[in-house]
Amino acid sequence: HVILLDERSVPGGQYYKQSADGSVLDPQQVEGAALFANAQASGAEIIGGVEIWGAFDGPVFLADMDGSALIARPKAVIVATGAYERPIIVTGWTLPGVMTTGAAQTLWRSYRTLPGKRVVVCGSGPLNLQVALELAKGGADVRLVAEAAPSPFLRPLRAARMALTGPRLTLTGLSMIRGLRTHNAQIRNATQLKQIKRSDGALQASFTDAKGKTFKIETDVVCMNAGFEPQNEILRLLGAEMTYDPVF
Repeated sequence: HVILLDERSVPGGQYYKQSADGSVLDPQQVEGAALFANAQASGAEIIGGVEIWGAFDGPVFLADMDGSALIARPKAVIVATGAYERPIIVTGWTLPGVMTTGAAQTLWRSYRTLPGKRVVVCGSGPLNLQVALELAKGGADVRLVAEAAPSPFLRPLRAARMALTGPRLTLTGLSMIRGLRTHNAQIRNATQLKQIKRSDGALQASFTDAKGKTFKIETDVVCMNAGFEPQNEILRLLGAEMTYDPVF
């Protein structure tokens, strides 16, 4: 007997997250919908909107489910809690209109709501490219995608190894870059967010480029993702041993 306790009311997690109205946005959501349908057909009991707040030896889990208490005493447990996004801590990072890239993606993929008309995406990693392209296709004016890492084309040997190791992912990334340029989005590598401040009802984001020069962009929304940290509170409450692998 398998029970899935999901913190979100909409299934699919961060990667396969489904639309609240059941509509399908792209092949990624199609794949997620198929997985969800297969899980339901398997006989697994899927309960959404469950927030676990306590984990104890036994194991015993205490949770809130729509304002009611839920107690789970399973014989075996799979913990799949995902990760936190790392924001970029600069002056102005708590202003209205500043959010993580994943938050903007949830607004769009789950509720078909753009975070704003003019959007800047910054930080490091493939999620920024993916979400920037999704927002651009949805009608947002993606004014800048600022990637902190240097351009891979400046390190051809590393780029070649990457392409050989993950050719499908490499092609996907190149396709995202091409799609963003089709929507007139500016993509700049080795570019760091330095400050955000209010400006005439909007936001003004300041960046430094690879040469150390500062430039500013007016925008409605600043989305940021500087990588992820594992969300391991439940595992720590259960006393799981933690080790660090520098390779991953």
